[in-house]
Parts: sequence; C-alpha cells; structure tokens
Amino acid sequence: MSLTLLTRELKIWLSDASRSVSMWVPVFVLGFIVAIGWMSGLLRDEAYL
Repeated sequence: MSLTLLTRELKIWLSDASRSVSMWVPVFVLGFIVAIGWMSGLLRDEAYL
C-alpha cells in the first residue's frame, strides 16, 4: 500500500469520524442536561420531604 493512498484513506476516515462526532455531540449534551435536571429534581423532591 502506497503512502499517498494511505493518507487519502486517513483523510476520508477522519472526515467521516468528524461528521459522526458532530452528529452525536448534541445528543450527548442533551442527555447530560436532562440527567442533571432529573438529578436536581430528585434532590429537590428529597429536600421537600
């Protein structure tokens, strides 16, 4: 396998990876925010009891 072909494959793979990461980041952020809101809600309910 030649080096130019390898670098081309690497660039394609990196672009695909960055695209998938940019797609998944909002999902993780949303899940994180929901989890924190849920935990703080539970703690607030515990404090009221």
